[in-house]
Amino acid sequence: MIGETTEYRMVIHGEQRYTVPNAIQAAPGLVVFRMPNDQSINCAARWRIGHHDGRAIAEAMCRENAFKGIEILVKSGIDWTLDEDDLQNAISTETTRDLFAKLSYAWCEQPGTS
Repeated sequence: MIGETTEYRMVIHGEQRYTVPNAIQAAPGLVVFRMPNDQSINCAARWRIGHHDGRAIAEAMCRENAFKGIEILVKSGIDWTLDEDDLQNAISTETTRDLFAKLSYAWCEQPGTS
């Protein structure tokens, strides 16, 4: 349910899974969570927007910016409840570029770029 906390299983290093407690169900198919202290230690952006399949969509320096990023993703009209393969087929490269450009205005970046 939107706004509730949940355990989130993020995918790291390809296919390894790591359970993150207290992720916030921010929108259908999307969560916001703080990166655990022992993960991505060299990355200053500690907040992530995650897809329900476990992949990171964007990262932000603060919680508020991650939620601004969620608003942008929701307004895109994309069905984020789709599984990863269907989502990749539904979103063009151009749409992906446009989304990351819009996300940058909310101080959200592609994972691993900060």
